[in-house]
Amino acid sequence: MEESLAGIEEVFKTYSPDYPFQFTFLDELFERQYKADIVLGRLSMSFMEISIIISCLGLFGLATFTASRRIKELGIRKVMGASSLNLVLMLCGDFTKLILISITIGSSIAWYLAKEYLSGFAFHVDISGSVFLLASVGLLTLSQLTVGYQSLKAAFTNPAASLKNE
Repeated sequence: MEESLAGIEEVFKTYSPDYPFQFTFLDELFERQYKADIVLGRLSMSFMEISIIISCLGLFGLATFTASRRIKELGIRKVMGASSLNLVLMLCGDFTKLILISITIGSSIAWYLAKEYLSGFAFHVDISGSVFLLASVGLLTLSQLTVGYQSLKAAFTNPAASLKNE
């Protein structure tokens, strides 16, 4: 490597003696060029994890609030013959509709922003729909686990306890 650089420097000095011989390796150049993108990726991943945790806590609180407001309705439905599975599906269905609407809006905005961001690179890949499908399935699974816990808890309460005050 050192011999090759010395030979290249000699040839450079013969043709261009007024300019200093400066060189960089291509891998170092790429590393410097994409270092900001690597840092941005790590920062985005950290913020994404924090936002998912906060979102799950908010969804858990909303599910708890909704279940506590509808506890008498759930008790009446259970007394009238509704199964616990029907009650859980009813409570989870309300949240699922809202989540599907938010996935539709969020995916279209994310697709546009990712497309614009990736167009600035010399070598880039196009965003496929499988990325958004996988993210949507993950989001729905996580939200159903969060809401499902409170729904199960509300569905399995004793209807006599919830209707005792009426």
